[in-house]
Amino acid sequence: MFIRTTIRKYKDRQYKSISLANNYRENGKIKTRIISNITNWPDELIEEFRGLLKGKKVTNLDDFKQTQGKSCGALLVINAICNELGITKTLGNSKQAKLALFQIMGRIINQGSRLKLASEWVFDQAVEEVLGLDNFNEDTLYKNLDWLSENQEKIEDKIFKYRYPECKELTIYLYDVTSSYFEGSKNELADYGC
Repeated sequence: MFIRTTIRKYKDRQYKSISLANNYRENGKIKTRIISNITNWPDELIEEFRGLLKGKKVTNLDDFKQTQGKSCGALLVINAICNELGITKTLGNSKQAKLALFQIMGRIINQGSRLKLASEWVFDQAVEEVLGLDNFNEDTLYKNLDWLSENQEKIEDKIFKYRYPECKELTIYLYDVTSSYFEGSKNELADYGC
């Protein structure tokens, strides 16, 4: 079967007819049979029918149900940064390591509580696709914080060695000044901008 378009001219006018036809053999000759006249069909329907006859699938876009897919861009970027900084390699490939990476991502992207991360935010993110992580809740994240606390020094040492492999020994002094403040207008250490 095929769609046949015939154009005829008569007295300066052009007539177009479109029909559904098929070929058959009779006495060794190929003949054409008109099955139906479809000249009055809308052009879009004729083209869809032509595609269908050629083996194409015809689907109306209105039939598709549109849904928002899971977000993955920010997760992929942070994952790439963690790979480059050696964080992923340092943490390892265990479920606890993946949970730690998830918490890093959640802190950077969402900045919500662990309850929000585990019960709301995770459903809009491609966490399983990016990290291979599923089946966790708020309690799992709190247990992961315990794991991080227990392994903090070891993790920090590994990250440092990854970032500075040539450095054998380094002494760093860290101090906290968040609870210190100065009062008065005569003290040069209390000047604005110091």
